[in-house]
Amino acid sequence: AGALLSAIQIVPFLEYLAQSEAFVTRGASSMNQWFAPASAIIAGIVPDFFGNPADGTYLTRSNRFGIPTNYAEHVLYPGIAVVLLAPVGFAARRGEWRARFFATAAILSCALMFGLPGVLHAASTVPFLDVMILSRFGLIVILSTIVLAAYAVDRLTSGEPARWRIDRTV
Repeated sequence: AGALLSAIQIVPFLEYLAQSEAFVTRGASSMNQWFAPASAIIAGIVPDFFGNPADGTYLTRSNRFGIPTNYAEHVLYPGIAVVLLAPVGFAARRGEWRARFFATAAILSCALMFGLPGVLHAASTVPFLDVMILSRFGLIVILSTIVLAAYAVDRLTSGEPARWRIDRTV
């Protein structure tokens, strides 16, 4: 029943998708080429290192296949406090499956976003992931980093002793 109800939207979408120039262009290569260049990692620490399109100083970055990226897609910056607190949050909750989940999601999304060779080859064999703009996985990296930082803030403000501290009595 759900499939029949959703068919009214899915069938026209699939028809449009088959005629989409972007879908055809991205599917023309056996390897997904739509990822952020490695040099964009710098923008995760210093957001406007390559300039900003708002003031006309942006230097377009291209990945190893020569595909230029969008400024908003490769600026991976949740904030310096979040970046510093995320490892603390993971360390504070490393025994919990949620912390491991978000840390793994951040690492895998970062690997997809920047097109690491083994990960890029695997992603190129998965339907829809083979034509997806991988640099958009930065949103998952930011979300996972924020959640891990929230774990740190929760632990630091809870008043209970942290697990990573060693209490020594003299």
